[in-house]
Amino acid sequence: MIKKEVGAWIWLTGSLAELSPLDRRTIEHAATVMALELLRAGSVAETAWKQSGEILSGLLTARGPASLSFIGQAEGTGHDLSLLHTVIVTGRGWGQNAGLQHRLTRTVGLPNRESRPRSLIGVHQDYVVTLWPLGREPLESARHAHEDIRRRRAQSG
Repeated sequence: MIKKEVGAWIWLTGSLAELSPLDRRTIEHAATVMALELLRAGSVAETAWKQSGEILSGLLTARGPASLSFIGQAEGTGHDLSLLHTVIVTGRGWGQNAGLQHRLTRTVGLPNRESRPRSLIGVHQDYVVTLWPLGREPLESARHAHEDIRRRRAQSG
């Protein structure tokens, strides 16, 4: 359990009664390691979400040389803002819901997590904003991004 939520399940073959004390201790140790790893991953995701939001807010509000520093910060996190992007804005107030943040980040981030350039997603003035990089055919890329987000959203319910 992490923050009063089930973070993962450990499935074992056989009966618990058949486990020796050493087996039980080994399983407890494995569960502790897994819980710590899940907690670490959650902290990394929260930090990335906050950093992306700060970069987006800076890009959308800064003028002149200040905006160049945010472009540099974005590049440092794997985002190439010199390319053409489309802006996707979601409903007001969504940025305050941590569960929704996680689902949106997975929905928008998974399709291009391994590829470069990556999309940049974060909260700006209580709106979730995504800068989605467009390929060689911008309209087709934007249509593909829209369809992919719609399909993933429908799948997650």
